Amino acid sequence: MEDKTPIFWGCTITHNYPYLMEATRKALEALGTKLDEYKDFSCCPDPVYVKAYDKKAQLALSARNLSLPRNKQKNKLLVVCNGCYNILHEANAELKDNKRRQEINGLLPEENKYDGNLRVEHALQEIYSSLPLLKTKVKKPLKGLQVAVHYGCHALYPAAVSEDNPENPASMDEIVRALGAESIEYETNWTAAEHRLQYTASRKPTIY
Repeated sequence: MEDKTPIFWGCTITHNYPYLMEATRKALEALGTKLDEYKDFSCCPDPVYVKAYDKKAQLALSARNLSLPRNKQKNKLLVVCNGCYNILHEANAELKDNKRRQEINGLLPEENKYDGNLRVEHALQEIYSSLPLLKTKVKKPLKGLQVAVHYGCHALYPAAVSEDNPENPASMDEIVRALGAESIEYETNWTAAEHRLQYTASRKPTIY
C-alpha cells in the first residue's frame, strides 16, 4: 500500500485560496510527497479568538484534529496555513504533557482521544528539505522575475523551517532562488501583516 502523508489545509485556504491549495499539492507531489487528504478535519481552531475565549475548548479542537492521523498510525501531519500551523504546533507541544493530555482527552469521545505521538510540520519544511531535488525539477526557470516573500509571524514563532533563524529567515528566499527568480528585500518585509496593512493604507500602494 502506498504511503501517504496527511495534510491539513485549514478553513482559510480551502475556502478563500483554492489556487494555493492546488499549487501546494502539485509542488509536494512533484517532490515525491503523496498526500492523504482527510474530509473530517475541523477548524484548527482560530489561533487568537477561540484560545482567548476558552483555552480548553481550543486544545480539545486541536487534539481532535491531531487524533485523526494517529488513528491511521501516521506520525507526521503537514500544515499549510501559518495560523493553523501555529495553533496545532503549540497545542501538540502542550499535549505532550501526560496530565494535560488526559485532562483534554476527557472532553473528547473515545475515537478522538489523542495519544500525543504526532509531529506537526509546516509544508514549507517539506519543500525546503527537498531543495536539492527541487532544483532538478525546474523546467522553466523564473529568470528575471523579482519576488517579495513574506514569512508571517505565525510561521516564525515557532519557526516553520527548523533551519531558519526567526530573526532572519532564509528558507523561502532560497526556494525562490532555486526556481531561478530573484528574492528582493522591501521596506516592510519583517513587519507583521497587520502593520503592513496600516503602512500601505497610509501611502500610495506599491505592487510587488
